[in-house]
Amino acid sequence: MKNLTLIILVILSVISFKATAQKKKALEKIDIPEMAVDEETNYIIYKEVVQQEGSKTVLYDKAIAWATKFYKSPSNVLREKDKEGGKLMARHRFYIFDKDSKSGVKSRADMIEYTLTFLFKDGRYKYEITKINRKSTSYQGIERWYTDNKKQYNHRSAGYLVQVNDKITELIKSFKVGIAKKDKVEEEW
Repeated sequence: MKNLTLIILVILSVISFKATAQKKKALEKIDIPEMAVDEETNYIIYKEVVQQEGSKTVLYDKAIAWATKFYKSPSNVLREKDKEGGKLMARHRFYIFDKDSKSGVKSRADMIEYTLTFLFKDGRYKYEITKINRKSTSYQGIERWYTDNKKQYNHRSAGYLVQVNDKITELIKSFKVGIAKKDKVEEEW
């Protein structure tokens, strides 16, 4: 009789487990954005040469003005300032988040760091965003998430890649607008 009771309990628990497992909603697949990988360094890179009116020093000054407004602590972010050489380099970081599929609550997942480099010449500037990595004791570039997802899809890292791409795209849009701003010309009386 004890064996029969035990068998019935095991069968009921298996049936209830299967019923709850089937109720779990499948997560929608996230489309991973295309990202360029530098052939020399194998880092994911965002780069472009932007044609912009102005001398090398004017473009440099506009980039400094943009960085001062964009970053909360520009003195900590701007690592290399070379007005004469036409180079500006910044290191910054931002958070990416996990989202609970049931409750929709967001929680911090990781901190992402990146390096932004500007090179200025008369009438144009070049930007490069490189070394995009998960902040850790050793370098853990997002390239791994990208290449692993190309081989076998992972929902969590795909979401991270989308967040990183969105933040970097927002950053690029912001500095392009900031550097393209026309200076206000005051009338002389």
